[in-house]
Amino acid sequence: MINKQKIFDLLDLSFNRQTKSLPEAPQYNIDFLKIKMFVKLIEGKAEFGNKISKSIGYENKELCDNMIFSRAFYYIETLKTENIILIAELNNIKNRKEFIYTLDQAIKYFEKYEEYEKCAFLFRILTVLKEKQFT
Repeated sequence: MINKQKIFDLLDLSFNRQTKSLPEAPQYNIDFLKIKMFVKLIEGKAEFGNKISKSIGYENKELCDNMIFSRAFYYIETLKTENIILIAELNNIKNRKEFIYTLDQAIKYFEKYEEYEKCAFLFRILTVLKEKQFT
């Protein structure tokens, strides 16, 4: 007869056998993850644009940019501007500078297509980032 417990012991799933619980997962700030997705999409728009062009079968830079910037905006549209200064990860200068740079790019893009509500929202975030001191 096969001993199932012995098989699992060989795998060593690295959990506490006394309490039968998995190791604790790291806690992430969901707002910071949204900001990182926003930054990642806009910084990698050339690469993502090429992938989108290949998937739809023809080259259309405006369509690709629209898809990328719309999706990036989707990630941060739920942020509350007053809560941005509470995000500890933005204490890192690199994270803050990347976010400010991509906000500038997004504002320019949405101004070009006259989507001023989005520009106003992004500008409020940008103003908070530039004015407030992070602890």
